[in-house]
Amino acid sequence: KAFKQKIVAVTKAKGGVGSTVISIFLGTLFKNLRTLIVDLNFSEGGSDIAYYLDIPKIPNIMVFTEGFDKNSFNNSVQNVLQGLDIIQSPLTYLQSKEIDLKDIYCLTDIARKKYDLIIFDLPNNINEFYLGVIDLADLLIMVSDCTNGSIGRLLSINSKYIYEEL
Repeated sequence: KAFKQKIVAVTKAKGGVGSTVISIFLGTLFKNLRTLIVDLNFSEGGSDIAYYLDIPKIPNIMVFTEGFDKNSFNNSVQNVLQGLDIIQSPLTYLQSKEIDLKDIYCLTDIARKKYDLIIFDLPNNINEFYLGVIDLADLLIMVSDCTNGSIGRLLSINSKYIYEEL
């Protein structure tokens, strides 16, 4: 059965609402697909995914940015389950400042050849990087803690930055 490769972006209005857990859940839910989760939710101390899945914090996306090719891509990926791979965020927030949108576009181009589903776990700050990843996405999942402030921020993001088709 033919399957069109998809990119999903998971975002939120504030931290701590479960976007990383939802990204992991989606990755495990579609275990029959070749799935990649890319953790772009940069914070000090490395990836929350490493904490949740009890995996080493290295390798991470910095391995890819050192080479920009298929080998550096493969060396930046960790397999966590059959059909589910992860690229983690850098160990420090300062390292995350070295990553730009062209890095993500290059990573996505390589990943499209290998994966059926690519899931980006996004940060909660809106900038060119964030908007560029949303532009790549076929589906945007917006996670909220159901407070009025969180829902209001997501509605504002939706009305300002999201295409109607997304």
